[in-house]
Amino acid sequence: MIKRKKIAISIVLAVSILSGCSGENTIVQQQNIETMTEKLEEEFYAMAEEFQQLYDPCDQMAEVYNHALDILRTYIEDGGEEARKKALNEIKELMKTIQNQNLSDYVMSEEVQSFLKKRGIPESEFLAIAQKRVTDQQEYLQQMESYEQNLSEFIVNIGVIPMTLKISVDYQKEIQECERMWMSYAANEVFLSLKEEELDYMKKNVFSNWKFYCPEEMVWQDKASYALQKQEEYWNKEMELLNQMTEEVGELVNPEYGEEYGYVVDADANVMILRYIGENTETEIPEVMQNYPVTAIHSGAFGNTNIKEVFIPTTIKMFGDDIFAGCPEVTIYGEKGSTAEKYAELEGIPFQGKENRQ
Repeated sequence: MIKRKKIAISIVLAVSILSGCSGENTIVQQQNIETMTEKLEEEFYAMAEEFQQLYDPCDQMAEVYNHALDILRTYIEDGGEEARKKALNEIKELMKTIQNQNLSDYVMSEEVQSFLKKRGIPESEFLAIAQKRVTDQQEYLQQMESYEQNLSEFIVNIGVIPMTLKISVDYQKEIQECERMWMSYAANEVFLSLKEEELDYMKKNVFSNWKFYCPEEMVWQDKASYALQKQEEYWNKEMELLNQMTEEVGELVNPEYGEEYGYVVDADANVMILRYIGENTETEIPEVMQNYPVTAIHSGAFGNTNIKEVFIPTTIKMFGDDIFAGCPEVTIYGEKGSTAEKYAELEGIPFQGKENRQ
């Protein structure tokens, strides 16, 4: 709730003998003006209170989501099982915070309708914020559920942090910053029609309470066209970043080698073969996929397939468990003295130099 403070409004009444108004009429006029002024003040306070009730959840959820991105960034940089568990628990708690936001249906009061009409502010501006609360909650939870799934399942199963997670988090941080500025200038544009003392009240008692929106680096614009220009600037940048993120993640999720190998690019820009999904009895693992070096083969990657010959390049340095379980006829081909030869010897799998491969 906003603490209401009386806005000092100086009313100057011009009383002239030539006006023909009696002293009694002048008193009545003054009382009417004071009543109208008090009503307008009440309407303004009602508007400020409803706006804060609408905007605060947007600000709070944005702050929580931004904190979640910071947690993920720290985990991606540090890595490790304990860091994963810590990040997972923190993300779950932040999801609860967003889920527990009270987003009751908004019905605009008559006082606010009256005030907005007098100041020329479209009611749609308030209704749009009311809808944004719901949309933001859905989108934040959807993103965080994806992060939770990465931390609780995918990373546990493959043993590496996927590049897609790093790309998503890095882009989301930039996108959130654009959203932060865009929303700030949106508020700027909406309230330009307020009187100076009303705007001062909003800045001191409403905007100053926000944790994410209305940042210090924002420069308040005194013309609607300037505020709209700023909104467009940050909106376009946000859309550009979103498209770039979608494209980069899409390239990794839908790889050109998808018909033969299931694989993942980790946060260190290395490829791990997850599963051989081809139908041939012979295959050659490439040294590079998606411009990233292929450095690892996951546990059971070729298990129970009809594979008989596999060429493993020297870039492969890490081998999971039981890679060729259920493949009794397999022979590994590679460079003499390579990690592949050492792996074959350790596992009792026949090995041939690449020169012997047909």
